[in-house]
Amino acid sequence: MSIGEDMAIRRKLSILGEADQSGNVSEICRKHHIGRTQYYEWRRRLRMLGQESLRNMSRRKKHYPLKITKALEDKIIRLSLEHPRYGCHYLELICEQNDISASHTLLQKILNKHGRGTRFQRINSLEDDIAKGTVIPTENQIREIGRSNPCFKERYRAGERPGECMVHGIFIPGVISERIPICVNAVIDTFGSYAIADIGEPALIDANALSLLGTKVIPQYKEWRLEIASIFATYLFWPDDYPELLKQNHIELEYYFSLDIDDDDAFALFHHLSRIRELPWRTHPVYEHGFLESFRRAAWKEFFRDALRKKLFERMEDLGEAFQHWLEKYNNERPHMGYPNYGKTPRAFIEKYLMSQFLKNG
Repeated sequence: MSIGEDMAIRRKLSILGEADQSGNVSEICRKHHIGRTQYYEWRRRLRMLGQESLRNMSRRKKHYPLKITKALEDKIIRLSLEHPRYGCHYLELICEQNDISASHTLLQKILNKHGRGTRFQRINSLEDDIAKGTVIPTENQIREIGRSNPCFKERYRAGERPGECMVHGIFIPGVISERIPICVNAVIDTFGSYAIADIGEPALIDANALSLLGTKVIPQYKEWRLEIASIFATYLFWPDDYPELLKQNHIELEYYFSLDIDDDDAFALFHHLSRIRELPWRTHPVYEHGFLESFRRAAWKEFFRDALRKKLFERMEDLGEAFQHWLEKYNNERPHMGYPNYGKTPRAFIEKYLMSQFLKNG
């Protein structure tokens, strides 16, 4: 028994004893600011059940006719994962169709209890279940995961080791002073999403692409004693030296296109490719590799959106230095949720592979 409960019982016994001595129940009740009904209830409980019955009792009802059972919670979680993008108002309608009576407030509490309260949490948990083999995904689930995590749609074309399949692309996140476009050259490894990138002006797009491969990407993988097998190029107008550089290092060059395009999309792609060489900063990629798209989203949300808004960069070199600081955190500190890292950093993903090869080869 706690100290509070013991003091409550002593107070009630004191009031009951004082009323028995004086014989004036009304006066004692007014003195202690309690009702006569309450006094007689205490006296009845003391005579029938003893002192333990005078402890403060909960006002909560003992019976819950609408209590959600464990089986019903599991069914609600399953329905929420069938439509992970929709919130609890839409889930309430789905539950009604499945003969489950639950308000959207109750549904939100259940989802929060199981760590699936937000759309991001539901999609991540669904990816984890698919990776474990406990769930066979439907077309709708695959589509929703692909919208949230573009890497997921490339899962059948991703590499099984570092350097087996890499993606090289360009995107324009914004402009700096004097309306100079920022051109980001990025090479992403589909095994673990490790990114090597640099920024520059569109006029130097060819030189920056060759410099990124020749001075950063290829030397880095040689330092790791890893062989680069192939590179997917999402930009068709590389300089003539680009394929030659890859050929010298025994790297296969492939171009990335979406296979499912109709006539309108094909015309848009042709129009895009015919103009991108002339005006690269005014166009946006029509088809983008999932790993490049994921990197572009992360770079915009975590770096460029705040960097370009909070500070005016006069020189591209200053912005490039700040970008490299963010890229270090992206590769070494930032855990990547969902496919393919499932909570690990890209650097940890590669180091795990290198360690396994070291132990395997002795």
